Amino acid sequence: MSALTFKELLAKTQSDPQSTSINLSGRVQFSRLVANRSGEQPISKPMKTLLFSHRRRSGFTLIELLVVIAIIAILASMLLPALAKAKSKAHQIKCINNTKTLTLATFMYLNDFAKPVPYNGQATAYMDNALWVTVLATNYGGINQSRICPSAPPAASKSKRRHASSGSLNQTWLWTGSKGIDYEGSYAFNGWFYGDDDPFFSSPDQKVKKYRNEADCPRPSTAPVIPDSNWIDTWPQPNDPPARDLFTGDDFAGAMVRVTLPRHGANNTWRRGQIFNPKNDLPGAINIGFVDGHSELVKLEKLWSIDWHKNWVPPAKRPGK
Repeated sequence: MSALTFKELLAKTQSDPQSTSINLSGRVQFSRLVANRSGEQPISKPMKTLLFSHRRRSGFTLIELLVVIAIIAILASMLLPALAKAKSKAHQIKCINNTKTLTLATFMYLNDFAKPVPYNGQATAYMDNALWVTVLATNYGGINQSRICPSAPPAASKSKRRHASSGSLNQTWLWTGSKGIDYEGSYAFNGWFYGDDDPFFSSPDQKVKKYRNEADCPRPSTAPVIPDSNWIDTWPQPNDPPARDLFTGDDFAGAMVRVTLPRHGANNTWRRGQIFNPKNDLPGAINIGFVDGHSELVKLEKLWSIDWHKNWVPPAKRPGK
């Protein structure tokens, strides 16, 4: 006769308790029936295995889990630098496009109004005379989308700014206009393109340095208009030293210091509080829009070799070096 089914086994056990023995672990072990009057065979081994075997364990062991974590960590260490580099490159491309847009708006104004961008624009019901920012935005609204470099965005709130007004390597500047409106940006206007209402450099000895129009630029491909910066405008001079704190740009305490920020390019990881030794080569680069309409990445060490004003004479050696 074939092996007993579970139901038959249960009935047999209840009617003949002597045919089973139970060990301390609770596992039922079946022996041969003491009295096998009917000639039935004992329960087979396969049936015992089927009925009473424990379910196999599933899941990872600790060693297997640690191996998986180690593999993920290795892959992450390989991928993260590549992702960071791709993100930095995307920011740089966006920034170059921004400087092109702002430079184009500057010369559209010059051609449309036949005069340089004024230092103080005409206030309107909705905008104040916020220097070049509102002068250009009033006439060419698209520039508002181009004032922010993705590598130097605004702070989450005004109270969380590093400095009340100065920008930095990774944050916008903030300028409050005559109507109390706050404006933010990541770029400067080259002050040598302002009109004669400029209150700082309009004396006779300084006026001769100003760019009045494109004809005033003998080398338009090297005449900068819109650079990355920690402040809204700047008037560089050939003897200006670089910033000592390249993270803050010395909080615009000078002219060339405002643009010596390693915001882009190689080695653009300057730490907050780190002091630059002017004897060394400057790290990193900024994006600049030029008179001829092109924008490019310019190494900080090369900033003294481009024509910031009409009478610019590059120094034989970078100041401070």
